[in-house]
Amino acid sequence: MVPKISCLFALVCLQQVLGLDAPPERITIGYRRVHPNQAANYKAAGTLTDDPITGETQLGEGVYLSAEYGGWAGYPGDVNCVVTADKKAFSETPIAIFDEDELADMTDGDLEEYIQSLDKTWDPKKTIRISRIPNYEFGDILQMVIPRALLNSRGGKLDIKVDFENAKGPTVDYG
Repeated sequence: MVPKISCLFALVCLQQVLGLDAPPERITIGYRRVHPNQAANYKAAGTLTDDPITGETQLGEGVYLSAEYGGWAGYPGDVNCVVTADKKAFSETPIAIFDEDELADMTDGDLEEYIQSLDKTWDPKKTIRISRIPNYEFGDILQMVIPRALLNSRGGKLDIKVDFENAKGPTVDYG
């Protein structure tokens, strides 16, 4: 009988010899609380979907996440989910951090101009945006927006996945 560790080692060696890549490492990038209909769309797609925006858009159009599980109060009956991405792809994506005061009265054009002022090489439509939720009645909550251009359905390279079964986790450090 071959010990299990030997079999595992043999598989790893075979993988390297054949040039097979290991599955990408995943990281939690945030949490969402959504209506059951939207949750059904996410489950069917296995990822965030490009649904119409129904709330405020302080940071422009895209899918809004919170850093903390249950950070967004939502409505009775809403469903919690955790959102993950390919760690390497996410680390290579530009991130613009906005001060809450900077968000006051910013238009989409102002948001894009601000992102370009941080780094001229950044495409505002492919730059993740982070801020505190201004005047949020339930406390001091960080939000992240995944612009539509970064969604899997739009050719985004983040390999975003949504999980409802293991939705609870630690607060994400949005730095």
